[in-house]
Amino acid sequence: MPVLVVAIFLHRAGAITSADFIVAAGGGVLIGLAALLVGLVAFVRIWATGDRGWWPAFNGVAIGLICLAPLVFAAMMGLRYPFVHDVTTDYDDPPPILGQVHFGLGAGYHDPALRQRVADAFPNAVTRDYPLPTTETFPVVADLVAARGWQIIEERATTDDPNIGWINARAMTWLGWRDEVAIRVETAPGGSRVDIRSVSYEGAHDLGANGMRIEEFLLALDDAVTARTQELGLLGP
Repeated sequence: MPVLVVAIFLHRAGAITSADFIVAAGGGVLIGLAALLVGLVAFVRIWATGDRGWWPAFNGVAIGLICLAPLVFAAMMGLRYPFVHDVTTDYDDPPPILGQVHFGLGAGYHDPALRQRVADAFPNAVTRDYPLPTTETFPVVADLVAARGWQIIEERATTDDPNIGWINARAMTWLGWRDEVAIRVETAPGGSRVDIRSVSYEGAHDLGANGMRIEEFLLALDDAVTARTQELGLLGP
């Protein structure tokens, strides 16, 4: 267990590479598996012989299960969500990514069936059209990015061009994986349009992280834009 905790801490801090983290985490999982097996064997032996040692055996099983919990969780998420690492609200014209993505574009860009599975898994990850102009929508988007603590890579505000603005930011998962989020705000009939893309720099399967991030952000954006629209008197209370 301490091995996993230390590995996660170092990975989040950027003190070790993702490759080193995988090795360290794998070692922690192997230690947990060994502890679980030894504990189970001890239980069987104690049951058969009547020897003492129930508590150490229980500790071994408990530590093993705790160490293996992240692996079990990852397996569950991997089975639940589509095998992608690049999710966007606009596959025909996705917001550009600035960082290096090791696996290139996700297969969803070329496979209509996979696109449909992504849509089914993340029904709220769709393009948003709002009655606000881009100059009003963009600051709301920027505030939500800042509130999440995402690291800005590049930003073009609508003060430069009132018809379009974008933000590229880096988000981090709880295990320390770095993902990039690209958000585009542009003028559309009746107001503004927002598209978002979330991509994992490493790993072929994001375990649902990118789709869930997009959905969470867009639902929060819906609420924030609604509040701003009411403030401007463009929508009834």
